[in-house]
Amino acid sequence: MSRSFPIWNEVHKDTHDNSKRWGARERCEVEVKVGTGRKNSYDFVTYRTTHRELEDGRREFCFYVDGALVKRARLAKGGAFFFHNYPFIKPVVFGGFNDEG
Repeated sequence: MSRSFPIWNEVHKDTHDNSKRWGARERCEVEVKVGTGRKNSYDFVTYRTTHRELEDGRREFCFYVDGALVKRARLAKGGAFFFHNYPFIKPVVFGGFNDEG
């Protein structure tokens, strides 16, 4: 059965399970394509989440959009998150879906 979706997500991750809810150990990347279906679609955005353990035992999580670091969080060995948002990323508020964006 053929399906036609205007938004298509290609997921690349470091584990090989195929469930709708899934995890990754070190890296997950999603390529979002837009168009009229899987075979007639164009690159729109790529986002990636990474994880690594630092030398001092903390864990670092990074979120990238099209290769630009957007957010980083560090988890203390037994503690809470410290978030650092980068100031060059500003939220965009849309009034709705129309030609004006």
